[in-house]
Amino acid sequence: MNKKTDTNSAASTALSCSSERSLRNPCYCEENVWRLAYRKVHEQDINNHHNDGNNNNNNEEYHVVFISNEEKCCPMFQQLAAENEAKPCFWDYHVILICTMNNNKEGKMMPTVVLDMDSRAPFPCLLQDYLLSSFRKLEFIEEEYRHIYAPKFRVIKARDYLKYFYSDRMHMYNSKTNTWNAPPPTYNCIMNGLEMTKNCTEINTNDGKENDCKESDDSDDNNNGSNLDCYIDMSRGEKKSGVNNVQNSQVYGEVFTLEELENKFCG
Repeated sequence: MNKKTDTNSAASTALSCSSERSLRNPCYCEENVWRLAYRKVHEQDINNHHNDGNNNNNNEEYHVVFISNEEKCCPMFQQLAAENEAKPCFWDYHVILICTMNNNKEGKMMPTVVLDMDSRAPFPCLLQDYLLSSFRKLEFIEEEYRHIYAPKFRVIKARDYLKYFYSDRMHMYNSKTNTWNAPPPTYNCIMNGLEMTKNCTEINTNDGKENDCKESDDSDDNNNGSNLDCYIDMSRGEKKSGVNNVQNSQVYGEVFTLEELENKFCG
């Protein structure tokens, strides 16, 4: 992956940041993880170049994971945004980075770890431990409501996310008051994927209707400046168009339930 010439780009500032945790900008987790993924993938490419492909980092595979549900209300413990550590933080969505590693000697997959800059959990943290501490088997939710607030996970290969994601951050801007809901990062917006995923739309396969993937109801100008909502969307079997002949699963990944995610990545 080539370095960006713009010194104030998300990529350049990710590489120059003093530590991985320092990449965090509160309330911009989708960008935090983009920069963390860029840093990790860039490190892989550098090591691969210097070691002719014979490096343990080549066994590492990174995935970006969006966490949400149909209600856009997902309770999570251990989050820094919650002032009371004993209570959950209710996110409309959250984003983390996970890493899996294949052991060449035994041919087995090593435990998957999570990198979450917004969590009080260890950094990194075993995925199994992270899921348990963050969601507590959903036992804190009354059984009749668990299916409503249970998390779902959209998993995308990190390199694909770096290539296709873009956001002008207008989902965080209140056009009525002309203020930001949270101070935006000082580096430039991530717009790399705009050309690849222009006019992101969502096709409802049940009724054949096509609807815009809107970032916000505040302004029609927001529709073409980001494909964030396409990642937050946790519906299955719905094709998102506007990806220039690239398969939908490559751009937007695959959706898992909590149990399915554990089965796939926790062994």
